[in-house]
Amino acid sequence: MEILKDEKMKIIYYSSPFYADCDFPLIGELQRRGHDVRYYISVASFSKRSTLIDLKELYPHTGIYPATKIYPEFNEFRHILDLSQVYVVNQKYKQKFHPVNLLLMIKLVIHFTMQKPDVIHLTEPPCLTQKLLYLIKKKLVLTVHDPFRHSGFTNKMAERNRRLAFKNISKLVLLNERQSSSFASYYDVPKNHVFINKLGMYNCIQHIDPLPFQIDRPFILFFGQIVEYKGVEYLLEAMKIVHSHHPELMLVIAGGGKYYFDIEPYKKLDYVKIINHYIGTRDLAGMLRACEFGVCPYKDATQSGVIQTAFTLEVPMVVTNVGALADAVQHNKTGIVVKPCDVNDLANGIMDLYSNKEKLNAMRKNIKEEWKKDMGWDSIANDYLKCYKNMKILEVVFNLRPGGAERFAVDLTNELSKANDVTIMAIKDDSVEPERDLFYASELAERVTYKNVGISKGYSLHKVIKIYKAIKNEKADIVHLHGDNMPHYCILAILLLNRKSKFYQTIHNDIHNGYDTLFYRFLVKTFGYKKKMGFVALSETNYRDMLEIYPKIKGVCIPNGRAPIVPTDRFEETRKEIASYKSVADSRIYIHVARCNPQKNQTLLVEAFGKFVQKGYHADLIIIGPGFENKLGESIRAKAGKNIHFIGTRKNVGNYILHADAFCLSSDFEGMPITLLEASLVGVPIVSTPVCGAVDIIDNKVNGILSKGHTVEEYLDALEYSYKHLSELRQNSLKMKDKSSYTIENCARKYMDFFNR
Repeated sequence: MEILKDEKMKIIYYSSPFYADCDFPLIGELQRRGHDVRYYISVASFSKRSTLIDLKELYPHTGIYPATKIYPEFNEFRHILDLSQVYVVNQKYKQKFHPVNLLLMIKLVIHFTMQKPDVIHLTEPPCLTQKLLYLIKKKLVLTVHDPFRHSGFTNKMAERNRRLAFKNISKLVLLNERQSSSFASYYDVPKNHVFINKLGMYNCIQHIDPLPFQIDRPFILFFGQIVEYKGVEYLLEAMKIVHSHHPELMLVIAGGGKYYFDIEPYKKLDYVKIINHYIGTRDLAGMLRACEFGVCPYKDATQSGVIQTAFTLEVPMVVTNVGALADAVQHNKTGIVVKPCDVNDLANGIMDLYSNKEKLNAMRKNIKEEWKKDMGWDSIANDYLKCYKNMKILEVVFNLRPGGAERFAVDLTNELSKANDVTIMAIKDDSVEPERDLFYASELAERVTYKNVGISKGYSLHKVIKIYKAIKNEKADIVHLHGDNMPHYCILAILLLNRKSKFYQTIHNDIHNGYDTLFYRFLVKTFGYKKKMGFVALSETNYRDMLEIYPKIKGVCIPNGRAPIVPTDRFEETRKEIASYKSVADSRIYIHVARCNPQKNQTLLVEAFGKFVQKGYHADLIIIGPGFENKLGESIRAKAGKNIHFIGTRKNVGNYILHADAFCLSSDFEGMPITLLEASLVGVPIVSTPVCGAVDIIDNKVNGILSKGHTVEEYLDALEYSYKHLSELRQNSLKMKDKSSYTIENCARKYMDFFNR
């Protein structure tokens, strides 16, 4: 398990005794890693005896106190938590609306704020005066233990508090993935606000000496608070059937709470034992160690701490198939899963497990050897830390047309969205030419939000103001700009929002082409030198050039990355298409992917390739990309021979590169071409002019060939060398691709490091 070793965080964790069994081990793990975690636990008369917390008497004063100062019972957990960082928010009065309690919550919010934490982690939605926390809502994280309210829940005010929390808190942690989509849909929560984690092993119970449970018959156990959704009535009815087959087996129902049905007839049954009060942890440990197995007959559920507690002591469970219970209990491996609200199926499940001791013992072994190894708190703490460090990132592009910068922006956005709240914003109106301007939109990850500012062509103050308002509304931590013209459009946002958001510009091209203008010199010296804006070069060559022009710039070199190239379902169709372009059966396929543009110098490529074929080499060139219908494109096509094929735009470019023998680039200047990365990552040799990016990727005459210059004859020489040594170049390229550092994962990690500086 990889342990995150990033900078230490200051975390305030505010919870209640109801979640102590999962809070304690998590907080202990975070503290062991060196994070400053201050745990505040709210205690009132109705919560002083719950899960791990068993306080004999409520401290008779309201306030915030060190836990061990007023409740020595906490000392029992000194081996799990740093108790010097545990505080009790003590409420003398039971009523939430009591003025003293309302004032206490105001004091608590001020107390939290004065500590200037990085994160305030809540386990319940703020209510009443706690809602002042929404003034610092960017720091809030909420664990949603119940994505949906259980049956029988009627508290309208609590539901309003939930909805308000889901609207205001952008980091919502669910403890099962099964319900995440329906939760986001039901509460209209953006999917990138939902983070998935899980419950771990409730290992506190392992460190407590159990009290022996005195009973002289084998028994199965239901334990926990008595509430309607838990379906106890179905278990009692099922037990009648079980008793007729196994009269020696008892059912023990242990837990406090008011019964919502007539329990009296069941109390008279000699095979049912009802213990209707809070069960301390020592008593529960004794019951679990003595029982045959546990039962959760729930009518509805999310996940269940009951299962985690039982499994921690290697007790199998019979559960109903509701919520995520069937994910927690593997049918016939760690327990039995039955239909909900079905007395006969529940009875059969109980009898099946009870009558098969070999199966029961195998389940205990599976829990010990398989379940426990995946339930450590290290991975859970990792996922919480990723959530805590999650940023709201805004990627700004002109459009999502086919192009290297756009391709990279989409890949980077998708990768960053795995651990951050990421929006990609295109400023050009995408309703005019949607097929072109939304070319990559379908490849955006589900967690990514796409927004369009909707400006038309041209530059004006009105458009600059419109873009400023759009960026301001996002309230992003990071605003990342792509394209040399983008700062012109975003200049007002940079000027007015740089105190609230960090701005970054990726230099997608040669620094000498578009990035050393009078405007950029003003931008860099005003913001880059004062560390108010960061700049990213895409290759070592470009980075050195950047430092020569702007020696005091806040800059870094982060080579472009590319998501893995995998064959699509049209892979075989593409192979047949490419075969149809071959002028002769043994023709080698060279491929070029780029829009028609003077920078790409396709005139050089076409003229050199024409002479290449005239010299007798069996080869065909496939050119993929838009724009060859314009004047420049027509002149290029006019010079192309029959061995050069213009096939327009393709979405499955990876298929064509995978089928190619070599890749061609003929540009006059570049930054770090995405198409070169695509070729290198699949092991296709490259023939290129000596431009930025290419000189960084290509080990000349090893995995590709660099022409000596930009003339037709020099590029022709490079083509000839590639043809004569293609097998050797191909073998080297395939060997080198697996060691490539140009992955989007590496790239995104370096961007996050830069963003966090």
